[in-house]
Parts: sequence; C-alpha cells; structure tokens
Amino acid sequence: MKALFVGPNPYYASGINEATVYPPLGLVYISSLLEKNGFDSMVFDAFMSRASNNKILEIISLENPDIIGVSANIVTAKAANELLTLIKNEFKDKTTICGGPLPTVMPEVFLSHCDIVVRGEGEGTVLDIVKGEKLETIDGISFKNNGKIIHNKARELIRDLD
Repeated sequence: MKALFVGPNPYYASGINEATVYPPLGLVYISSLLEKNGFDSMVFDAFMSRASNNKILEIISLENPDIIGVSANIVTAKAANELLTLIKNEFKDKTTICGGPLPTVMPEVFLSHCDIVVRGEGEGTVLDIVKGEKLETIDGISFKNNGKIIHNKARELIRDLD
C-alpha cells in the first residue's frame, strides 16, 4: 500500500507571504507514522512549490499511490476540492481522503469531492484506512454509503504527543 499526501496550492489567495506560509506538518506526521508501520508514503507541498494541479496529476501518475490524501483549511478549501475532483475524474480506482481543520467541521462540503473525510487528528485514523480496516469501524471519519453520509464517532485525541 502506497500513500501520497498533498498540500494544495491556493493559487487564487492574495495576501500570502512568509508569515502565512507554513509546512504541512499534519501530513508529515501522518506520512511518518505510515512509514514506521511499513507503508510507502510521500508528501508533496504544492503550495511551496507553486505546482499546478496538472503537475500533481503527473506526480500521481508517476508514483501510482493507492491512497491520495489532500489537506484543507479555510484558505486551501477551494483548491483542495478542485484537486480532489480532478483526481477522482482521472484516477477512478484511487481512494481519496481529505482532512484538516475545515473538513473536520464541515465534512459534507468535501464528501462530494472525495471518498473519505478524516476528522480531527489524522495519524491513527489514516493508519487504519491504509491497513484496510472496514470504514464502518474506523473512528474519526465521514464517508458515503449508498449515497448516505455516515459520520463515525470521533477518535480520541492522542494523549502522549512525545
């Protein structure tokens, strides 16, 4: 199982400068945990590299991940949904995940563009997804089942952050 995580490029955002740009730490934490558990994983920060969606699609084609995760916040929400829609159209067999602050509180907005929304801290949740656990048993996700949105119970917060 191979995963690719993308921090989308909000090409439309104005007022972005060095003070508003930060690394995709959540994606890196998740990727690191997957690697510790024997899975192949990579992170691509499209924002920092100013990569277009076409470039991201090229990377997906080249890397051929099984699962593609995209993070979203208030600034990147539009870019995340655009990217997820392109991925679903181009790579129908890939599982797409969206997580981050905005999908956590508004999963319905993102579920029309991806397969699974990860709510809250994503490390353990994404690990369960990559391990192939049944979606119905994974805490901290929302997904569609026969067109109906299912919100599983929230995952407990990570107690020991060390």
